[in-house]
Amino acid sequence: MLQSIELNLIDRRLRTITPASAEDDLLIVGIEESTFEALPTWGPTALDRSTYAPVISKLKAAGARAIALDVYFGDADSDAGSDRLLAAAIARAGNVVVVADAISRVEGGKQELYEFQLPTAAVAQAAVRVASPLLFRPDNIVRWVEL
Repeated sequence: MLQSIELNLIDRRLRTITPASAEDDLLIVGIEESTFEALPTWGPTALDRSTYAPVISKLKAAGARAIALDVYFGDADSDAGSDRLLAAAIARAGNVVVVADAISRVEGGKQELYEFQLPTAAVAQAAVRVASPLLFRPDNIVRWVEL
């Protein structure tokens, strides 16, 4: 009972918008571990895509000059409405960068190549840019990348 009340109070406190000071040039917004622990599955489809839409809108309204989403939105969501809501929020913001996925393969046993998979067409078209992740191997050397 007390734990439930405490968690409810924490949720309310976290929902309160606290403006960042004007000298802050960078704000990183992450998904807390407790959110992932509450999800039945883990992976790119764990959160409904529509849950990102209000976050994007609030960041834009708070004055974000650029928003970068380090979440890959490939393959259309089974709920087309979620994709539409996400794409609409990205388009309204006008300053969102999304990422492409990189799939690694070794060619001829010598050279590691990366093939990029773009996000869904709606998400890619709504974004100001689709960025490729910077790919380092454990030896810190960037390998050949196919764009």
